[in-house]
Amino acid sequence: VSTQSTWEAVVSTQSTWEAVVSTQSTWEAVVSTQSTWEAVVSTQSTWESRAGAIRDGVYTSGALQGHPADRRGTLRVLGDIHAEGGLRALYKGALPLTVRGGLLSAGHLFGYDAAKTLCKRYGVEDGPLLHFGSAVAGAFCCTALSTPTDVIVTRYQAGHMRYNGLADCVRKIISQDGPLVLYRGWGAFFTRMVPIYTFLMPTYEWVRKQMGMEYLD
Repeated sequence: VSTQSTWEAVVSTQSTWEAVVSTQSTWEAVVSTQSTWEAVVSTQSTWESRAGAIRDGVYTSGALQGHPADRRGTLRVLGDIHAEGGLRALYKGALPLTVRGGLLSAGHLFGYDAAKTLCKRYGVEDGPLLHFGSAVAGAFCCTALSTPTDVIVTRYQAGHMRYNGLADCVRKIISQDGPLVLYRGWGAFFTRMVPIYTFLMPTYEWVRKQMGMEYLD
């Protein structure tokens, strides 16, 4: 009987220990869940303030640095910008943006036409496969030409209070980060342009063919 009681006590102790271990595992799961949730909330807060850091209800960085973070509506923002800097303020950064558009279109058409002409010269048949490959070349050239202006206009518009014009903006970002900073984000930009042009140009060539016209020469 004594041995049986001792054995029951051992079993009872083991059950208690298993309960403690189970409780500890449950507590660790709760802590892990809480940490994950805090990380999600932190990420959400970071994303919401991506346009600029907000402190005491005022933007401390970004395009709205120094302004209260309580603007609502496009028309109100346009009115505020016009009141602060006049009509000219609405077109801040227009020059590099115009240059960027020109370089993007020129790079696209140059890359497409040059690749297509070169391939045809070496006997490649003019057809959908050639149009697809030439479109990729066009995406490469437009990205190579327009990425620097993208970087410049983004930096200038987001931090215009730190720069005395475009020339000063270019000089400062190159001196701080080196000339390769002008191609920061090139990969993402190229990845975005490839599906656009590989759909646009082959489709355009196909439509021309269906309408009885020749492929672009």
